[in-house]
Amino acid sequence: MRLENLCHIDDLLHWTAEREAIRLRRAAGAPPPWTDDPIMRAWRFCNIRRSDDRVTRWISYNWRDPHADDPDVWFAMAVARLVNWPDTMAALGYPVPWDPERFVAVIASRPAGQAFGPAYNIGNGGQRLPKAEHLASNVLGPLWARRNSLRPRADDTVHTYYGRLRAMKGFASFMAGQVIADVKYLMPLRSARDFATFAVPGPAASVA
Repeated sequence: MRLENLCHIDDLLHWTAEREAIRLRRAAGAPPPWTDDPIMRAWRFCNIRRSDDRVTRWISYNWRDPHADDPDVWFAMAVARLVNWPDTMAALGYPVPWDPERFVAVIASRPAGQAFGPAYNIGNGGQRLPKAEHLASNVLGPLWARRNSLRPRADDTVHTYYGRLRAMKGFASFMAGQVIADVKYLMPLRSARDFATFAVPGPAASVA
């Protein structure tokens, strides 16, 4: 291995350890700054584990885990990741069974710029419809209509489930991966043989 590659690995290991240390110090109530690293003090970085992110924690505590036995909790995870904003999800309430009229009304009632989370770039499919109407009619509606075939099955691997979800409109590789990264922690995908090895291809799209 070349020396410069070893240096990059050392930088990565430092960043990984220090980013997690920052999270732990902050969670313990320590006052800022939580690091002496000048770059990490000046800029914001994602957590090492996706499950520690604020939005993921909200989804887990309020929708996923309390409804772990719901066969359509996967659909709620799809709604969650398309919205990706806790205040909006709290106003919506758990979205199973699917109520498209309520979805559109709640989104419309939110303050301007505060309906959808900023982390994901969710468009309106190139249509003139408002985003909420596009999602309700063209993305989530067809997903709900095919729920019997889209529920995770006992014989699924994470890969095969990704393939079924990936075939649906609005769920390209990245977004399908985000939904799977939530659903895989519930049965039956939690026991899939590729639980710890499958990763969605593409930048920032690995399942963890």
